[in-house]
Amino acid sequence: MKNAELYKCILGSVYTNCYFLKNKATGEVLIVDPADEAEKIFEKLKEISGTPKAILLTHGHFDHIQAVEEVRQKYHIPVYAQREEEKMLLDSSLNLSGNCGRIVCSIEADTFLSDLEVFEAAGFSVQIIHTPGHTEGSCLLLYRRRKYSVQRRYSVLRFGRKNGSAGRQYGRNCEKPPQTCGFSSGGDRGLSGT
Repeated sequence: MKNAELYKCILGSVYTNCYFLKNKATGEVLIVDPADEAEKIFEKLKEISGTPKAILLTHGHFDHIQAVEEVRQKYHIPVYAQREEEKMLLDSSLNLSGNCGRIVCSIEADTFLSDLEVFEAAGFSVQIIHTPGHTEGSCLLLYRRRKYSVQRRYSVLRFGRKNGSAGRQYGRNCEKPPQTCGFSSGGDRGLSGT
């Protein structure tokens, strides 16, 4: 992780991990799963001297999206999600915010991405890997370091749930990069280096 720093906040009533992937050279930050408590997210960004450039969602349950609108509006940044998660993000009964959430929410992503699609943000190339199981549109996010040559090289991070079919789906969809570390979206359980 020569060009990146990773930070984490545990947020909300179910202790969801919200990650901040910061580009060391530019100070630009990708926010993964802004779960809840937007003020804590703002504080963390100030603490790390980060400039947010995008919000990335691993899935659409309430405990991953309740601070999306506040963060998006404050920083005027886009939201990226997996294409199959659109219905869940829009429907408070599907994303469970109507039943369990502190805030009833409906989120419209700015960009919906397909399996294995790559996009550029904050100086990183991020690949979305569809891993249905936890939800229809659950995904892992794999970032690649941008190189100044034609060659691209995988980084060492992936974000998303590690339970259920996610691991099997990940292995089926693409070749696992060497020295990959997984970061769970819920609590500290499920962290692994492989």
